[in-house]
Amino acid sequence: EQIMSDMEKKGYVGDGIPLYCKNHPETTFLASSPEDFKKHAPTGGCNLPCSFRLSCGHVCAKTCHILNPKHIKFKCQEPCADTCNQGHPCHNLCYEACSPSKDTKKEISTFGHTQDIRKKISTCGHIQGMRCSMDPEFFYCKAPCAKKCKEGHPLCHSSLCHEPCPPCSVMVERELPSCGHRWKMRCFKDPATYICNILCSKKMPECGHVLQALCHELKSLKCKEPCERMCKNKHPCHRPCFEKCKCEYLVEVKMPICHHIQKVPCHKTNFQCEF
Repeated sequence: EQIMSDMEKKGYVGDGIPLYCKNHPETTFLASSPEDFKKHAPTGGCNLPCSFRLSCGHVCAKTCHILNPKHIKFKCQEPCADTCNQGHPCHNLCYEACSPSKDTKKEISTFGHTQDIRKKISTCGHIQGMRCSMDPEFFYCKAPCAKKCKEGHPLCHSSLCHEPCPPCSVMVERELPSCGHRWKMRCFKDPATYICNILCSKKMPECGHVLQALCHELKSLKCKEPCERMCKNKHPCHRPCFEKCKCEYLVEVKMPICHHIQKVPCHKTNFQCEF
């Protein structure tokens, strides 16, 4: 209490703390509560406009602030004042990179005529309307596709030039290199990979049987007709033709040592007496 009494007598105690703006020293206010800071210094300075001259030429339109006083990497919110080499204004904010004009045609009131921005695309040769600063190399051509396959058939009937072309679906007749047959197929098909399904006849060189099968199956064809060959004892073979003959007829054989008579398969040459 004594300390407070002495300070009041000397005039050291008042109704608040007198403060001034660092950016505008002539602006002062008395802070007696937290609300006074919100009222008189909402962003740390004062209520006056910042008015700092930016590198772009505009002045900062924010309320006086303490942070970033030199406005380093500051994003100016004013409209961009730049124009392209054709005189078209930029529609972005000042801090944003200039973008191409959204108009392909623009009224130039100074000259009283319409300027048509049309450029040739080197990849296809079409001339298209595009944004003034657009590089034709990166423009998606909107003209109808006029590309053709290597056989001269139109590839696209409804696609645009920049869109990928589908495989040529025109039906053509081609000779298959594997067999020489001619077959109808889609133009994009490779005849070397085509499976021939024509029904053919083939005489088997081993047995002389004539078989029918699909063309692509002839190389791996096996004769399954009943075998017509006979063993040395004139027994007929009952196996399929493509299998190796093996006579299973039982024949009576006299054992050379014991002279017992036994029945054994005809194809066997080594055997033992079972008695």
